[in-house]
Formats: sequence, structure tokens, C-alpha cells
Amino acid sequence: MTSRLVIKVGGSLLSDPTTPDRLREFVDSYHDDQINLIVGGGELIDAIRRLDSVHRLDPRWVHWQCIEALRFTYELVKLWLPAATAIDTQARWKSHIEDLTQGVFLCAIDACYCDEDGDALPCDWTTTSDSIAALLAKKLSADEVILLKSCDVNHVTTVPQAASQGLVDAAFLGAIGSLRVRLARL
Repeated sequence: MTSRLVIKVGGSLLSDPTTPDRLREFVDSYHDDQINLIVGGGELIDAIRRLDSVHRLDPRWVHWQCIEALRFTYELVKLWLPAATAIDTQARWKSHIEDLTQGVFLCAIDACYCDEDGDALPCDWTTTSDSIAALLAKKLSADEVILLKSCDVNHVTTVPQAASQGLVDAAFLGAIGSLRVRLARL
């Protein structure tokens, strides 16, 4: 039976030159499943965070600017995984929700998560792509959310433990509900 997974590629992995090969290998290990990848922001979003700390910008406005900026990291990973099916518009996302086909789907966050949908996540720095991955997993009725990290997560056994160590964002505990979550080092 095909499992439906949401895999979030941590933004910190984007700066590692070995990530494209390791990511392809990781994704290939789930060849019988439906893989829905989203990508975090890493240093790109950290730069926006630094600007916000200087200029004290409107949190909601900054949140949605960060969502738009994640299109860049999506496009980068799209170069690494050219065979992945692109979910890059809201129309494609809406039809994909019902599609249970096996394969790798690369989902642009701004196509899957938008203000108009009334998505109930805090629009501030407490929400990162970790919580957005959980929200997308709920929308897809996914079997599991896998958060790929650049740090060692083998010692983390529970989601509250991951939250207390800052390995997931502050909104994540509220976003996951009853989803099965796994943290993995890529």
C-alpha cells in the first residue's frame, strides 16, 4: 500500500554541497510511496530575520514576505530533482490533494499555503516551514511528516523534546495534531 509522506528539507541543508546527492538518495528510498517535498529557507530567511530585528517590521507582512521568498529555495531544489512533479500553482495543489499517485512531488509553499485559505498558523516568527509542513500533511491526510535536519537528531525521541531543544518552531506542537512525525538527519 502506498504511503503518503510530507518531507520537509531543512533550509540549513541548502548550503551543504553534498545535499543534492544525499537528498536524491533519501527520496529514492521511498520509491513505493507518494513523497511531497517542501523546502525551508535557511540563510535566505535568516537574512530577513536580521532585517526585521533592525527595523521592527509588521510580523504578518514579514511572514508572508518569507513565504514568497521560499519560492527561491523551491526552485533550487527543483534543479536538484528535475524528475519531481512540480506543484507550483494553487490550481495544481488543489488537484494534487486528491491525487494518490506514487512519485515525488515538489510543492512550492506559496502554492499550498496562502492567506486566502484561512490557514490557521501564527503569522509571525513562531511559524516556520516545519509547522507549514505539518499543515500541508493535514491537508493531504499524509501518513507521516519527516523533517530533514542538518544536525544530529538521533537523541530526540519526542516532538516536545524537539521543541524544547529548538529543533522545531514554537508553533509546531499546535500544528501537528495527531500526525506521525519523524526527525531525520540528512
